Amino acid sequence: MRSADLKTGDTYFVLGYEDDDLSRPIVSSYEYLGRDVHGPPEKLEDSLYFFRLLGSEDELELTESQLNLALDLSGLIEALERFRLGKHNLSL
Repeated sequence: MRSADLKTGDTYFVLGYEDDDLSRPIVSSYEYLGRDVHGPPEKLEDSLYFFRLLGSEDELELTESQLNLALDLSGLIEALERFRLGKHNLSL
């Protein structure tokens, strides 16, 4: 995801794998809370994007360079289709 496309309150997904062979996908659902929700960082490049794991109060913090891990529904469907076709990998 691009930071400009994130919408506070929307649901995003992270696709991971249980095993090194990438044969068992795990989909986690998150609500986007916003950028720097716990206060501004000292340096702008230290900004963080905060997500809450649905069903819990656990938070996921991503840097700008890690935002490719957050998928909207269309991105999740595309990633799962690549998995179905055997064309998946860890670099999105």
